[in-house]
Amino acid sequence: MAAVLDRLRRHRILAALPLLEATSVIAPKSADADSFVEALYERGWITSYQRQALMRRDQLLSLSHYQLLERLGSGGVSHVYKVRDTRTNRLAALKVLHEDAQTNPETLARFEREITVATHLVHPNIVQAIDADIAAGKVAYLAMEFLPGIDLSHVLIQATRVALQPACVYIAQAALGLQHAHENGLIHRDIKPANLLVTVPDSPTAPTAAEVAQSSDGKVLKILDLGLARTQRSSQSDVGMSVTGHGTLLGTPDYMAPEQGRDPRGVDIRADIYSLGCTFFHLLTGKVPFDGGNVMQKLFRHVSEPPPRVERYLPNVPKPLADLVAWMITKTPAERPPQPWIVAKRLQALGLIDSLPIPNLT
Repeated sequence: MAAVLDRLRRHRILAALPLLEATSVIAPKSADADSFVEALYERGWITSYQRQALMRRDQLLSLSHYQLLERLGSGGVSHVYKVRDTRTNRLAALKVLHEDAQTNPETLARFEREITVATHLVHPNIVQAIDADIAAGKVAYLAMEFLPGIDLSHVLIQATRVALQPACVYIAQAALGLQHAHENGLIHRDIKPANLLVTVPDSPTAPTAAEVAQSSDGKVLKILDLGLARTQRSSQSDVGMSVTGHGTLLGTPDYMAPEQGRDPRGVDIRADIYSLGCTFFHLLTGKVPFDGGNVMQKLFRHVSEPPPRVERYLPNVPKPLADLVAWMITKTPAERPPQPWIVAKRLQALGLIDSLPIPNLT
C-alpha cells in the first residue's frame, strides 16, 4: 500500500483533494494495494493504463513532465502513449523507445534522426513534433501533438475500402504533406495506410471508420511516423540495406518501391510516390497491388511483375484516375510523377477533389 501511495505522489497522478481522500479515507478501508487501486479506478480518478501500471509496479507512469494516460500503440522498437503535459495540462502523443532499444546504437541513431526530421517539419498534413529528449542515460522520447483520429489501415480493416471521392482527397492531402517534406530535403520511406491518420479538427473524438470511408468532409489527413525518414543528402550514412544484418526491413513490403527493396539508401521522393500509389490502390480496391506470399515474394513481385490495374477490382473507376494510379506505381522511378504535388494537381484537374492549397511548381 505504501509503495502505491508513494508512486501516486511521485508521479503526481492525483490532484491534491483526491490524493488527500485516497490517503486518509480509501487506503485505510482497502484490504490490499490492488483493491485500493481498483477503488481509485472505479471512481474514475485513474485511467485503465494507470490502473495496470500501479498494479504491476514495473510500468512507466510518467516520463519527464509527461504523465502517461493510455498506450495508443506499439511497434518494433517503441510504444506510443497518450500523455498529459503537467506544465500546460495539454494532451500529447509520446513515442518512447523500448528499454532494449535504448542501448542499440543503430536504433538510437535512427530515432535521433526521426527527432531531427520531425522538429523541422511544420505542415497541416504532417503530425507536429512538440518536444524531444535523447540525452545519454535517459529514456529517449519524442512528443507530438495529440490528435483523436483513425489511421487508414484500421479504416480498411473495418470498412474494406474507401469511397472514390474521400480516397482522392486523402491521397491529395498526403501528397501535399510529402511535397513539404520533399522541399525540406526529406524522404519518408514508409508511406502506408497505417501511417496516414484521419482526424477532425477541434473534435474531442475520432471519426469512425465508416465516416472516414464514406466522406472526407471536415476531415484532415496527417502523415505519421518519420522513423525511417532520411535526408536526400544522407544516403552514404544511412544504416543498413532493405533487410539489415539484423533482419530488420526498412519499409513495408506491400507498399515498397522496387528500388527501395534493392537499396533504401539510393531512393528519392519517387519511392514515396510509389508507396502512396500502392496506398491509393488499396483504398480504392480494398486490396494491395501484390497480395499474398511472404516478405521476399512480395518484394520480388514489386520488382518483377506488372502491377494490376485498378479496373480489375473496380470496373467503374474513371479511366483517368486509374491511369494516375498506374503512373504512380510504375516500376521505373523516372517514369513516375517527379514530385508529389503533381499527384494532387492531377486529382484537382480531374475534378475529383475540391480546392486545396496546391503549389504551382515546376
